[in-house]
Amino acid sequence: MNKQVLVIGANGHLGQMVVQDLLQNNAKVVTLTRKPFKVTNTTDIVGDPKNYDDVKNAATEVDAIISTVGAGSIDDLIAIATNVAKVAAEIKVPLIWSAGAGTLIQKDGTRLIDQPQSNFPAPLAAAIFGHAKVKDLFPTIDGLNYVFVSPAFTLDLERPEHSFKLEVTDQVLYNKDDESIIGYLTQAKILVYLVDHYQDYLNKQITSVETD
Repeated sequence: MNKQVLVIGANGHLGQMVVQDLLQNNAKVVTLTRKPFKVTNTTDIVGDPKNYDDVKNAATEVDAIISTVGAGSIDDLIAIATNVAKVAAEIKVPLIWSAGAGTLIQKDGTRLIDQPQSNFPAPLAAAIFGHAKVKDLFPTIDGLNYVFVSPAFTLDLERPEHSFKLEVTDQVLYNKDDESIIGYLTQAKILVYLVDHYQDYLNKQITSVETD
């Protein structure tokens, strides 16, 4: 991978794994973080993704943007998504957006976003309902090329890397054991894979599941 990629949310668990996977694939990595990101062989820019100019500055000369960003509120997540999407559209690079499973339809036909927001603690509500609003936002940004990536229903931090499959769907995917599960390491691998293969899923919601 002879590309330079901006990672937003690099200080989180998933973001750190994405950075390491990119480096292993010989990509050049730029990070935009609120606190210094001390990883060898990356270019770190300290800034706030809620600030458009900070995002624009970090995105100079990149070939793609991966966001694994989280937020403390729905409004913060929308502000970040708006800035990142507008910058990606302006500089004409793909945006790989790591979302949650809140919009995915389960076997019983329900989605997490069909429940009252008050059922969830604030950080989880921001992830569930914020990403749902981001999904509606992206098609309104002129010129944006994006992939909206929902993980399997269960995202496991400690799980080792597995093989995976991707589908363009808003349905939860299940493995041979009837589980919808994927590890952070595998999800990071997917996000990096999409830098080179985003056109196969252009402007779509996709989801993943382990296959072994």
